[in-house]
Amino acid sequence: MVCRIADNPALERLRADIGAERLCHSQRVDCIHRLPRSDEQGYYGIAGAFMGYCQALFSPPSLLAENTIRIMSMLESEGLPWARSHELFYGHKGALPIEDYVRQAAAPLRHLGRVPILITGLNPARDATALDEIFEATPQLISGETILVRIIVEDRPSFDALEILVRGLVENAFASGKMPRWWPLVQSGSEASEWSDFRRRIGALWKYMNVAVSPFSPGDQWDIISDQIMVAQFVVPHEQDIASDGNVRLSDGMRISGATENASYNIRELVNRAGSLSTWPTSIFLGPTLPGWSDYENLRRVAKAVRIFTDEIQNQWISTGHDRYSELLMMAA
Repeated sequence: MVCRIADNPALERLRADIGAERLCHSQRVDCIHRLPRSDEQGYYGIAGAFMGYCQALFSPPSLLAENTIRIMSMLESEGLPWARSHELFYGHKGALPIEDYVRQAAAPLRHLGRVPILITGLNPARDATALDEIFEATPQLISGETILVRIIVEDRPSFDALEILVRGLVENAFASGKMPRWWPLVQSGSEASEWSDFRRRIGALWKYMNVAVSPFSPGDQWDIISDQIMVAQFVVPHEQDIASDGNVRLSDGMRISGATENASYNIRELVNRAGSLSTWPTSIFLGPTLPGWSDYENLRRVAKAVRIFTDEIQNQWISTGHDRYSELLMMAA
C-alpha cells in the first residue's frame, strides 16, 4: 500500500507534535509503514483517504442507516473506487442532534469504511453554537482518527472566529496528548489578502490547517494556501452536463459555494492542478441532487465524473513513473 499519497500531512504534523500514537489508517494487513492496526469496531476519518462521496449526491434519506447502505450498494454496483468513503451532509440531519445524526448515518461504515468529512456551510462567526455542538459530539471513530468539518469563512469576523477555534483545538490536543475527533476544513471565496493576513496571525499553527479548494476557488488564493490544500472538491452536475473531455457545466438550479449560475470547469484540468501540489489532496465528489433526479440518474452522473477523474489520474501517474499507485483505485475505503 502506498498510503503516503492519501495521507493528511497537516494532521500528521499535529500527531507528531503532541506525541500521539501512530496506527494504520485502515484495516489493511499489509501496512507499508508496518504500523499496528486497531481492532476497534469503529470507522476511519480523513487520514489515509484518497477519495470520498458526499451523500448529498443522492436523494435525501428517510432512514439514515439504510440510506448509507443504499449509497454504498449503488457505488459498489458500478465498481467505483472508495465506495465506503462517505462525506456526511449536515443538511440531512434535519431536527436531530448532530450526535444522533452522525451515529445513525455512519453506523453501516463501522469496521468497513470511513467518514472523512462532515460537509457543512457553517460560518464560525455566525454559527458558533452549531459548530460547538459538532466539536463536542463523540462519533464512533477508531481511536486517534479525525473527521474534518467543512466550514465557510467569508470575511475578517469569520477568520477571527476561525483563529479562536483552531487555537482552542490545538491547545486541547497538546493538553490531552490525543488527536481531535473533529478538525476544521476551511473553504473561502475571500480575496487572497484575507488568507495572507490570517496566515500571518496564526503563525506556527498554519502547518496544521486543512484547506479545501473547488473548481471555483479564486485563482489568486492558490499561491498562498497551496502548502495546506488537503481537499479538492469535484462538483458533479447531471450526466448530460459532463462532456467526455472532462468539461463540466453546472446544471440549471444547482447551487455550489463560490460558483455562479451555469459555471463550468474541466475535471482533467483540476486533476492536473491538484497533482502539481506538494501533497496530493483527498478528492471528494459533491453536488446536491435536484428534485426529480432519480437514483439511476444520480449514479450515472457520479460514475461518469469519477471515470474521467480516474482516467486522468492514471495518465498522470504513468507519465511521472508512479503507476504503482493504481492500487489506490481498487480500494473500497
